[in-house]
Amino acid sequence: MMTAASGLRQQAPLVPRRSGELGFIVASPKRGRFGPEAGYTGRQPLQDDPYRSVSAPYFELNGLAEIRFDGVSLFLNLMNLTDVRQTRFDPLIRPTPGPGGNPVTESWAPLDGRSGNLGIRAEF
Repeated sequence: MMTAASGLRQQAPLVPRRSGELGFIVASPKRGRFGPEAGYTGRQPLQDDPYRSVSAPYFELNGLAEIRFDGVSLFLNLMNLTDVRQTRFDPLIRPTPGPGGNPVTESWAPLDGRSGNLGIRAEF
């Protein structure tokens, strides 16, 4: 929330009124660790968006896992398993240029969809 010139409170653009994340990790010093994470982002007021004035709410699911062997760890991080993308709601390109000639809308949801990384860590 922000205060307008009139002294009344109003929602700020691109700031959700409700959001939250819940995550936990189960870890064993010798075997590794595993942890899921769930996140929620509620509706956000938008400015100068030709498709909508309020964003859609969305959920994201992430996870991490690590397996340890003698001095070597193999890990995997997975992000946005729900594959939420702003382009699934509306196009990113405006039908006509926006303020300052900008051809793209503001980002209010993930743009890249599912992603992950795999790696090896060695301890000497």
